[in-house]
Amino acid sequence: MKVMGKVISEPQSAFLKDRFILDGPLMVNEVMEWLKKRNHKAFMLKIDFEKAYDNVNWNFWLSILAQMGFPQVWCGWIKGILVSARAAVLVNVSPTFEFMCEKGLRQGDPISPFLFLIVMEALSWLLKKAREIGEFKGINFADNEADITHLFYADDALILGEWSRENLQNIEVDNMMEILGCKRGGFPFVYLGVHVGTNMSRISNWNLVVEVIKARLASWKARTLSMGGRLILIKSVLESLPIYYLSLYKAPKAVIESIEASMRRFLWAGCSEERKIPWVAWDVITTPKKEGGLGVTKLQDVNEALLLKWTWRFKKEGNCLWKKVVTGCHSSSRAWTMLPCSPSASGCWKQIVKIGEKRLPNGNSLISYFVGIPGDGSTINFWGDTWLREDPLRIIYPNLFRLEKHKWAPVSSRLQCVNGEKILSWDWRSVPSSFDELIELLHLLEDIHDYNWVGGVDVWKWKGDSNGIFSMSAAKKLLASTSMLINASNIKWKGWVPLKCKIMVWSASLNRLPTRLELQKRGVPMQNVSCVLCNSDSETAIHMFTGCVFSAEIWARVASWCRLSAMFAFDVPDLLKMAENHTNTKKAKYILRGIIYTTMWVLWERNARILKENFRSKITTFLVVSSVMCDEESISSHSDVSAIWGVTPFRRSIAEITDIGAFKDKYGNLAVYNAWSYTPEN
Repeated sequence: MKVMGKVISEPQSAFLKDRFILDGPLMVNEVMEWLKKRNHKAFMLKIDFEKAYDNVNWNFWLSILAQMGFPQVWCGWIKGILVSARAAVLVNVSPTFEFMCEKGLRQGDPISPFLFLIVMEALSWLLKKAREIGEFKGINFADNEADITHLFYADDALILGEWSRENLQNIEVDNMMEILGCKRGGFPFVYLGVHVGTNMSRISNWNLVVEVIKARLASWKARTLSMGGRLILIKSVLESLPIYYLSLYKAPKAVIESIEASMRRFLWAGCSEERKIPWVAWDVITTPKKEGGLGVTKLQDVNEALLLKWTWRFKKEGNCLWKKVVTGCHSSSRAWTMLPCSPSASGCWKQIVKIGEKRLPNGNSLISYFVGIPGDGSTINFWGDTWLREDPLRIIYPNLFRLEKHKWAPVSSRLQCVNGEKILSWDWRSVPSSFDELIELLHLLEDIHDYNWVGGVDVWKWKGDSNGIFSMSAAKKLLASTSMLINASNIKWKGWVPLKCKIMVWSASLNRLPTRLELQKRGVPMQNVSCVLCNSDSETAIHMFTGCVFSAEIWARVASWCRLSAMFAFDVPDLLKMAENHTNTKKAKYILRGIIYTTMWVLWERNARILKENFRSKITTFLVVSSVMCDEESISSHSDVSAIWGVTPFRRSIAEITDIGAFKDKYGNLAVYNAWSYTPEN
């Protein structure tokens, strides 16, 4: 499919490399704003072909291929694919006999989308030919080669042109509503699933996105999900729902807060409306897991990273259509930024440019992370782009930049490298003469002298990643840099323990479990705050897992079962470090960590602690822990655990087990056996 990008014209943005669905909405937004600012009139005819794939004429398609210059043999191969199509009709849920098709493209065939692009290319040629012979006038930008007449995305077509009677008659738009039965449209309108021509800085224009998220939340039976399940839904579904709009528009702060508020309520309460105690701050939850959070991404960081990608594309891609349109709409830019932007602009492109100007905590702007490496220097701006120093030269040498006649001059017009010798040519309004100007000129000459000229073609690199290529993950990581110190970075998230257990351990390490004392602090009436397990001290996370007599005996039994020295811990972080301190091999740490997490989960289970009929004795609690490790179903569902420990699964129920210990057999595998007897407690 490498050939397709060369034979399909620029107005088509579907299914091809380096062409994206949002290129069209971006161009439409900027064109509409350009028309409004200059009080120009234009028309837009939006066409959606009905059953487009089913109505493709094969002979017409083959004639287009021949006119494109495809070999006859290749055309025969494709024709063979088309004529081999068979169809059947379902009658009472039973298919009839198969019959041959005489037209159309098969839905679901990987090659069908590319074949349809060739069909649409015929219409693209017609519009291009009409423009060339003067029968149709598109929208032309002054002092710019871009002349936009149409935009296609698969079977969605948008035709644009000047508002004149002759133009409308030639394109057969006059009385089109009566002829085709189409409706009169207005602005703003929906194009490729995005509202275009509207002010997306208004909160009300984001109601559709917010309602979609709330509707999705309402459809889930989240009350039956654990917190781990709800966390997975947030990260895999809710974070992705608004991405389409966030890829083009800068969301207002109130919209971000509204969406994240729904996520918070869903995480803690299981629905988007009910409010429950948020035990951990959202800023902590949105911190990466390695730094002590749950790894939920802030929507603002996602939004800014997605918009920052447009800067990368603007610099990396060649003279493509969307870049021509943006340059044409903002050709009067006097901001001298890395990206062209008209001072009077108010659309989505202005927000994209503003994102690049954002300063990070280290003082660098985001746009300074896009570094140009001159080859021939034809596509890198001498003063406006970052290539010689950490910032653009217009910022480092403002006095010289003020004297420059051509602010957008490329590197090639100021600097040439011939046979290893650097040749400079200046075009000043006046020759540098003041002390500051001469000092700046001296430093600039030193920088150019020391610069290692590579040659070849111009290359752009992203400093946010070691490979020099822009990526969303690297951009989000750069934007999410925080100074928060969280005491939960000892949590190991990879392992066989269920996610709900890991989240409980994470909450305990932050002292954010809903223990009796913590509930009382938050205004929940509690008649008694004593520990349910020992009834000797206030119930806190530290006491429950390390200071409680009941828990101490459980930890002693676990240590004996695993043939380890006695476990001593003064707080939850000490417990989490035991796997690292009591074992030497990576495999042993992996399993012991899971045992510790499982033990903490069993101790915490509220129903077993609070409800008297479900209250577990010490030995029963320990048997539950050991059965989780040794139960045949549990082991089989975590084959890596069984392979590492060589545990022989119990084939008896917990009620049949007396007591459990562990030892290594003659083959060095960990086996389970009855180590001691005991008298069950009442």
